[in-house]
Order: sequence, then C-alpha cells, then structure tokens
Amino acid sequence: MKRFAYFFWRSLHSSPIVKWISGVLVASTLFALSPIRDIRLGYLHADSLGGFIAQADLALVLLPKLGNSDRHSAKNLFVLPLRHSNPFVVQQYIELIQEFPSTSVLGTSNDLVQKAVRLAALGLEHVAIRHPRLRRNYCGSPTWEGLDANGIEEDGRPRLVIETDVRAQGWDRLSSLGIDREKPLICFGNRDFTYWNSQARQSGLSEGGDSTQDFRNTSITNYLPGIARLIDAGYTVVRMGAGATASTALTDLGVIDYANSSIQSDVLDVLLFADCDAAIFGGAFGLAQLALAFHKPICVTDYRPFIFTEWSTPHCQITPSLLRNMETDETLNLEKMLQHPYNEQVLYELKGIEFVPNTASDIESSVVEFIEGLEGRGLPYNESDLQREFWGIVAEKRMNYAWYHRPSGRAVKRYNLFDPLDYGWTRRHSRVSESFLNSHARELFN
Repeated sequence: MKRFAYFFWRSLHSSPIVKWISGVLVASTLFALSPIRDIRLGYLHADSLGGFIAQADLALVLLPKLGNSDRHSAKNLFVLPLRHSNPFVVQQYIELIQEFPSTSVLGTSNDLVQKAVRLAALGLEHVAIRHPRLRRNYCGSPTWEGLDANGIEEDGRPRLVIETDVRAQGWDRLSSLGIDREKPLICFGNRDFTYWNSQARQSGLSEGGDSTQDFRNTSITNYLPGIARLIDAGYTVVRMGAGATASTALTDLGVIDYANSSIQSDVLDVLLFADCDAAIFGGAFGLAQLALAFHKPICVTDYRPFIFTEWSTPHCQITPSLLRNMETDETLNLEKMLQHPYNEQVLYELKGIEFVPNTASDIESSVVEFIEGLEGRGLPYNESDLQREFWGIVAEKRMNYAWYHRPSGRAVKRYNLFDPLDYGWTRRHSRVSESFLNSHARELFN
C-alpha cells in the first residue's frame, strides 16, 4: 500500500497533463482573486542542491522586479519539498527570501493542505515556464536552469555565510583527515549511481529504480590519470559527494576520501567549497553549484547534456561528451548534438543515441590544461580558431534548439516580469577544453 501511495502521489507531481491542468486552474484562480489581493506562488526544488541554488539565486534577483499592483501589495509564497538536500544551505536561502516584504516560505508540514499547495505550485511552475502570459502570479525562477544559464551578471554571491566560529570548528574537524592547508586544495567529485540509490531508499523503493538521469553517471577509472597529475603537481585533492562509491584506487593516489568519512556533513560540504582553490567534477554534478556560488574555478569533464549552468559561467572549463547513433555507430557532429539537449534517460533511448564517455586521455589533458590556467601558465579564456568555431555554431543554432520560447517583449512588459535573455541557451561564457577540441575537431565540425 505504501508503495502504491508513493507512485500515485508521484504520478500527480510528475504527469505533464496533471501539471498542466492544475497549473491552468491555479493561474485562473489567482487571477480571479487579484482584485482583492495579488498572491504569487513559487516552487524551489530544494531536494536537488544544484537546482535549488541556481533557481533560488534567480528568484532572489527577480523578486524586486516583480513589484506590486497599483491597488495593493502582493503576497509572495514560496513552496519547498519535504526533503532538503542540504538543510544548512536551504535555511540560509529561506532567511534571505523572507527578508523581502510580504514574502513567506511554506513550512515543512506534510498535511493535506500543504500537499495541495505544493501540487498547485508545481503546476503553476509547469505552465508559467512554458507560457509567459501565465506568469502573472508566479514568483519562482522562470526557467529550470536558474541564474547562470540565463547569463545574468549577478553580484550578490556568495550568499552563503559561514560564521567565524563555525569555520574554526569545521577546520578543526577536517584536520583529522590530514588536509594540509598550506597546499592548494581541489574539491573533486564524480557523479555515480549512489545518489539515486539513496533517493530510492528514502522513498521505500528498490535501489536503482528512481533515476531518469543515469546517462550523467561517470566511471572513476577514467579519472585516475588526471587525479594523479593533480597530486603530482602538489595539490591536496578531497573527494566530495556524500556516500560516493569508495575507491581504493583514489586513496592509493593520495586522495582524501572526505565523502565517505565519519565527519561528512552539510556544513563541512559548504566550508570545503568556500575555502578550496578550485573544483573538478566528473559529469554535470549538483555539487558544482556550491563551487559556483563561491566563484570558484571549476573543470567539468564528461559534460552532458548541453543544458546545465556550468557552460554559462566564466568560471568553468568544460569537456563535453560526444553523442553516438547506436544503430549506425555514427558520432554526431556539434550541430546535431545540439538537437538533443535532453535531461531524461528515456529520451536518448527513444532517439537511439548514447553518450561517448571522455577517455582517460581526454580527462587527463583537460585537467592539465585547467591546472596551467589556474597557475597562470595558460590562457583560460583564449580565443583560438577552434573555440570561435565551437561557440559560433552554438550561437547560430541555439535559438532553433532552445527548450523554451522567448517571451515577447509585449508579454514581459504587460506583466512587469524580467526577461533574462533567451531561456534555455545563453551567450558564450565558459571555455571548452582546447586539448579536447584539437583531439576531436573532425567529429565535432565535419
């Protein structure tokens, strides 16, 4: 019965038809109430750390732009899921949001009223993101990609604060792992199956049964040569990602396995990213948003697909995965790759497409290139011919392959909403690994 109830409730939350119907009903109801009081709803996906930070930052930027009607003030109500991926981070953002006048965050009760409000907010988000004319009563992030993916130059970061005594106590605990603070510190994480297995267990499901994004997982084996380069260059490398699959190969290289240590905590996760020199990630990883929140340089290999915020920030070097047609074994060129910016496993399977993981050589070369940029021995944002060709194709094709329609100027003006560039794609900000472009120019640009 518990399993049936879970799937029934999940289907209500995830069904596009249910979301569409509930979203239109909620938008219509709130519009009807507007002569009495403007009420706006917003949903923040706090169960996903990366999405939460990106969306909450954008919502905070847009809140002052929403304004009030001529007749009365508006009430903004933000809704959170029950499960929070990092309560330390979520609580700080709740406090920031509640500093705005007439703005509240719904509590974490699971009674029927709050369940109904969550469903209403999710439905309103679903239609508001796709149809700007229905955003009048929506106060959340107008895109799922959040702040960075819309190219906003926002100077409010870092929003997260670590008090002096908390920092001192935190580093006292971290010292037990043997972290040498005299050496430059790199946070490393590679996405694997452990996150979704833990989500499944919390929901009472069998392991591996709750992931639509397995294509984002990576193999630690391909990262060993690159990590060895970091260690040889004098960096302290700390493994991030709570409960990440333990790897003796990593610890044998000298990596500090904080992720599987007894002291791992939400606060220490934030502290490590706040005080590290840079971060390296295998795959599009939610933890990357913690690094970006503190303006840390990041290197993302096995970057897939082309929709996440990392490719929109000047603090990032990306090494994309190629795409391959499983029937013909053809490697897709960049223009064709851009036609498949999906974020669900099943969509790639339906198209008969699979990702080609970065090779160990690709990753090692990208890491070396990243180190040289950090140490000033390289040009982190150089304008090579290959860089210009890569981003030229992206700029030319992005409007055709955008996830969301750009709202017309009339719609934006009518409802006094901010239009952060064109949704889903942005102008070039990040940098592609030059070594990867050189090695795969034939596949990318044929």
